[in-house]
Amino acid sequence: MDQEQTAPEQWRTIAAALADERRLRLYARIVTAAERGAPLDGQDLDPKERKSLAVLQKAGLVTSGACDVHPAGGVFARLLASGKEAPDTSVRRFLVNGKISSYPRRQADRLELLHYVAGHVFETVPAPPGEVPVLTEREITGRLGGYSTDPAAVRRYLVDEGIVLRNPEGSRYWLASPRPADGMEFA
Repeated sequence: MDQEQTAPEQWRTIAAALADERRLRLYARIVTAAERGAPLDGQDLDPKERKSLAVLQKAGLVTSGACDVHPAGGVFARLLASGKEAPDTSVRRFLVNGKISSYPRRQADRLELLHYVAGHVFETVPAPPGEVPVLTEREITGRLGGYSTDPAAVRRYLVDEGIVLRNPEGSRYWLASPRPADGMEFA
């Protein structure tokens, strides 16, 4: 890994390298083999694993000699010692004091934010068993006011994206489907 990278870039490089299941499994095999005292033999890797190994090396997670592959020592300790925390990748990065600070440009980020807000707005709405919670226009606008200075715009975005449905008169609103689990990737 380039020693001149800033801490957020280092975090991003390492997280990206380990985000792929194949690379994560290979890294785990390398660490496990090293702990057993028998480093992984790089000659035994198939072409896909060699490609994954190259990404792990570029991220600074592993080193390899002629045949042996070893985990790089101290990479995580150096990141932690840099004094920088990993950047917030949760939906809360778009909120300042609980309000939407700006609408994300990426559609996946926008959808994640809107699902988050809709889920919280409808979370405490009472409904009979087996029925979906329903809010009036005034109720949903009031609740959205806690997240935005323009709650009517947020209400429109929720309806336009199909996250919230409404009756033809626009007087009743409900969630189209349950809120996706935290950490879910949005398309």
